[in-house]
Amino acid sequence: MATEPRQGTHSRTDDQENHAAAIQYIRAKVDQLLALMGTLPLRPEELDDATLIELDPIGIIAGSFEQVLAHLKQTNHELTIARNEIRTVFDAFGAAVIVVSKDNLVEDCNALALEWFFPAADAAQIIGRPLAEICSCHEQLLTTQHPGNRQVSEFIHDNHHYQQVSSTIYDEADQIDKVVHLYSDITLQKRAEEVLKAQATTDTLTGIANRRQFYSTLTAEMSRADRYRLPLAVIMLDLDHFKEINDTLGHQVGDDVLVELARLVSGVIREQDVFARWGGEEFVILAPSRDAEGMRQLAEKLRSAVESHSFPGVGRVTCSFGLAEYQPDEAIESFFKRIDAALYRAKENGRNRVELA
Repeated sequence: MATEPRQGTHSRTDDQENHAAAIQYIRAKVDQLLALMGTLPLRPEELDDATLIELDPIGIIAGSFEQVLAHLKQTNHELTIARNEIRTVFDAFGAAVIVVSKDNLVEDCNALALEWFFPAADAAQIIGRPLAEICSCHEQLLTTQHPGNRQVSEFIHDNHHYQQVSSTIYDEADQIDKVVHLYSDITLQKRAEEVLKAQATTDTLTGIANRRQFYSTLTAEMSRADRYRLPLAVIMLDLDHFKEINDTLGHQVGDDVLVELARLVSGVIREQDVFARWGGEEFVILAPSRDAEGMRQLAEKLRSAVESHSFPGVGRVTCSFGLAEYQPDEAIESFFKRIDAALYRAKENGRNRVELA
């Protein structure tokens, strides 16, 4: 006789199977959540079966989204702080910066760029507009429109000297996307360079060229005269009895005489002539494209001007002049030896006269 199954046995088996299926389902969903969200309040391997059954899947999802939103909020806050810090540095940077698109539209600029190049505008009036419409010096600002990786140039605007460094930014297709122009005010540096150059080439007392500058110019003019067979002559003049002026009236009076002589001669010679202090009371004049006779006439004119001039603290003084015309391919030492000889003859023959080598 067949035995009847016990009441309830089939139901318990079904419940166990349903229980296992539920656990498997929940674990699968939790794994999906982990893959999607990255982190959850609890990890599945830390939960036993009973706890998993009691978990609310909706609560897991809600808690995970709250974590994601909190993370995004914190990230956005940190990005805002970083962006503000970068903008502060950008505006406090010691150079003007203008970012220009490939179509020459202004994409950004810092505070110093507004101050130097757009003094009557603010950033909102600049961004997105063609630079040519908003800046009178746009041609100078964009001297390098499509540079290579880095180019350096200089220009002058509003009595200031600027150095421009331009760098190109490329897109993913390696095409020009924008150009970043950085401008530094180098006015003080340029002025310092001019002072140093003046000190190296100018006589401190008289303000005319010094011996070094004259020698450099003479060398170049001798080469030019050789190349084109042009005339070239040099005058050397020396104040007569200058030692007596220093000894009897003092060196300050002597210096005043030298300064006045330089001013007087500068007013007589041509603009293209080079006038320099050779040393002590000796001066030299280089006259490009002028031959010996032309230089002799100039020397006589200067001699007469000096003789008739009244010098402060001294009155009348005179000068002696020696001159020579450059010979083709002549060495500079030989050339000046002839000039010195002519000046020596002028001194020996009574001073206040012109002698030609």
